[in-house]
Amino acid sequence: MFRKIKIFLGALFVILILILFSTKTQAAGPWDDVWLAITEIRDQIINLQSQITNIQLIPGPTGPTGPQGIQGPAGSTISYYQVFSNVRTVAPGTSGYVQAFCNSGDTVIGGGYDVSPPTGGDHMMELYTNIPFGVGAWAVAGINSGLNTNSQNLSTFAVCAHYY
Repeated sequence: MFRKIKIFLGALFVILILILFSTKTQAAGPWDDVWLAITEIRDQIINLQSQITNIQLIPGPTGPTGPQGIQGPAGSTISYYQVFSNVRTVAPGTSGYVQAFCNSGDTVIGGGYDVSPPTGGDHMMELYTNIPFGVGAWAVAGINSGLNTNSQNLSTFAVCAHYY
């Protein structure tokens, strides 16, 4: 609604300006009163546009409280546990992959891995996967890119949730 008023007032202002320029070039005389009236109307339009721009909507009073809703269903109980994979020995220059599986019907919510001996120095296990695998497992994969001939052990664990 305010937009329509702004458009209307803007169009009215343009029309009045056109009248102004077509009449002001004539000699002084009876048109001076018209010029004064146009100037007053223009000032009123500018004032109205300013008021419209600065209108702040004030919210009404808060309505009455509604009726109590029905009781929702009981929530579920959750228990958490960890499962561990078997250890995979990864020879230098080869890849290894391990998974830890939650019990059937349970959900994996996190996981991680272990490398032994620890990575560093000549021992280097580069992981390229450390993610949930489906709904109920955690998977880890990596390559032993160490500079020596030592194998490294790779294992993973999954944190699982059981909903009752």
